[in-house]
Amino acid sequence: MSNGSTIDIDVSHVSKRYWLPRSSGAHPPGWPRRVWSQLWPATDPFWALDDVTFAVERGAALGIIGPNGAGKSTLLKLLSEITSPTSGEIRLYGRLSALIEVGSGFHPELTGRQNVFLSGSILGMRRAEIVSKLDQIIDFAGIGDFIDAPVKWYSSGMYVRLGFAIAAHLDPQILLVDEAMAVGDEEFQHKCYDRIAALRDAGKTIVFISHDLQGVERLCDRVILMQRGRIAMDGHASTVVSAYRRSVAAGADQPDAASLGQAVALTRVTCHGPPGGGPVATGYPLTVRVAYQAREAIRDVVVDVWYCTEGGRVVQCEQVADVADDSLPATPGAGEVEFQNAALGLQPGTYTVIARARRKNGAVLHALDAAAPLVVEAGLSNAGQFFMPYTRQVRSGPLSDSTPWPQPAAPLVSVVIPCFNQAKYLTGTLGSVLTQDWPSMECIVVDDGSTDDTAAVAASLGATRVVRQINQGLSRARNAGLAAATGEYVLFLDADDELLPDAVRSGVAALVKHRGADAVGRRCQLMDGGGRSLQTTAPVIASADLYTELLGTNFVWTPGAAMFRRSAIESLGGFPTDYPAAGDYAVLLALARRGRLMFDPRDVVRYRKHANNMSGDAMLMLRAVLGALARERPYMSPPHVRALRAGLRRWRLFYGEQLTVDLRREWRALRRPALLMRGALFLVRHCPRQTAVHFFRKLSRIARNLPAVELDPPVTG
Repeated sequence: MSNGSTIDIDVSHVSKRYWLPRSSGAHPPGWPRRVWSQLWPATDPFWALDDVTFAVERGAALGIIGPNGAGKSTLLKLLSEITSPTSGEIRLYGRLSALIEVGSGFHPELTGRQNVFLSGSILGMRRAEIVSKLDQIIDFAGIGDFIDAPVKWYSSGMYVRLGFAIAAHLDPQILLVDEAMAVGDEEFQHKCYDRIAALRDAGKTIVFISHDLQGVERLCDRVILMQRGRIAMDGHASTVVSAYRRSVAAGADQPDAASLGQAVALTRVTCHGPPGGGPVATGYPLTVRVAYQAREAIRDVVVDVWYCTEGGRVVQCEQVADVADDSLPATPGAGEVEFQNAALGLQPGTYTVIARARRKNGAVLHALDAAAPLVVEAGLSNAGQFFMPYTRQVRSGPLSDSTPWPQPAAPLVSVVIPCFNQAKYLTGTLGSVLTQDWPSMECIVVDDGSTDDTAAVAASLGATRVVRQINQGLSRARNAGLAAATGEYVLFLDADDELLPDAVRSGVAALVKHRGADAVGRRCQLMDGGGRSLQTTAPVIASADLYTELLGTNFVWTPGAAMFRRSAIESLGGFPTDYPAAGDYAVLLALARRGRLMFDPRDVVRYRKHANNMSGDAMLMLRAVLGALARERPYMSPPHVRALRAGLRRWRLFYGEQLTVDLRREWRALRRPALLMRGALFLVRHCPRQTAVHFFRKLSRIARNLPAVELDPPVTG
């Protein structure tokens, strides 16, 4: 079913009521009441869902989390049409499949191959579709040697792996997943996550219900927190998951394992985030303070801290401090041991922090949990089980064991400068980069087949690396620079633009302060080809909805005004190569749509406007902008569609006027008739309003016996 909307799931004021038998305790006195209670038992209403409303856009991945009994599974049953709501309405636009209780419906006497056809048919697959995907299903399940054996001989792991493999190879528009990712061993779980991620990247709409918060953050862009049948919170994945972890931590019990009469008693364990405030996050500072009370002189006491999961049963990390060796007061009285972590290595999650005081021979004197569980939020992006602080340095030639590696005190910033035949501007551009007040920076010039002295100018500066390619275009040049970059942050500067002082420092400061942002857009100043300042500057954006603002106009104007996290652009696959003139615009749109773009109203770059600018080609720029906006259409909600329409009118008016002026000049010269014809057809197709305005204006001038073409004003000295 399709209604032409970008909404795939629309849940409107949905409630679900169940009738629970009333617990009466002992049998009611008297046989008439007992008979009555058996015939018409008393019940109480239980609202599993209460006025739930949300919508899921096409291609989005929505996670639903919450404690047991919050209504998550009830909501999934309603979405999959297993049961119906008591009130409200659910609309689904597209073919739906559900990964719920995978493997249910298998016939134990049939072989694995036969059950693939049976289960696939039940799930709505055609026989031809099952035949075409059979080898993929068997390979995914990893039971190739047993596929022709009856499933009653399968282990429980093989059974559910086959069920998941069948369901995972459906081709739905909407996929519902309920804790199905926990099947099989760790390797198979990775395959499950990769399969769901591939469906998400293919534009499928996914609703994922799970208690695995890391998995939810990994797969979903948006998360809903359910509590007592209601939506308690709806927002970005990391924000909602962190709030849920904090709420769980706030309600946790904190046992005190104090042991009276021992030489040392721990009195308090506290955890503190970065100086100046802010949450505890992966890769950022953490300080743990353990306060103690010594009842006698301390000579051989060791204080250690454990970071545990699963309620303290699994130790993830241990830190040890020998009180005597650290020259702390060895006399009776109060004291404190402080553990400082410059970069926390724990992944996002909730941890129990346990401090212990023990003798050096291992005898535990006292143990105490922290006052509250440690909630670690998402910080520096990191794949794997833990975060390990490191620095990066690339050098040419072999390195000996004695070669000292520099230890930068600040994050490395990579400045990428794509260049084609702009040697005359490159010296000023590189000078503005190399004079930035930032201690850890690399500059990469991508020479896209220049025929002038671009490579020589870039190579003459020792702090610059040159990457060469042959006429691949602007987006591929930026992507080549991105591949060569090693910095945590990256800035893409056009070869004819110049950075203003403090451009790098302010960009890094903004992204460090706002960890939820992957890019910060700033303003630019205009200058002409000779470097003279122009009056126009980029606008100041006051709106919080930067996605809507970008749909109307590219307020950044030039990528040099934006600072990016390198990992964010890599996750998008780099700059799109099908319309390189608006590749930076497409990246900014994608980040703004995800809520990962912020705006800083300071001027950081001087943007040169001259005849050789790509923006001077109105037909090229309009085609590229329309392509970038067309890519955003599948992800738009109705308010954004209205913003897109307004933006398209603005873009077509701006470039349509410019293209009309260019075509009038070509008409007078008649030097390139093919270009004139191609431009005219493009104008009629993409800017019909501007075409009609100029056509009727021309007819009006002819009717008034005026020249059909307005003459340019005479040039005066």
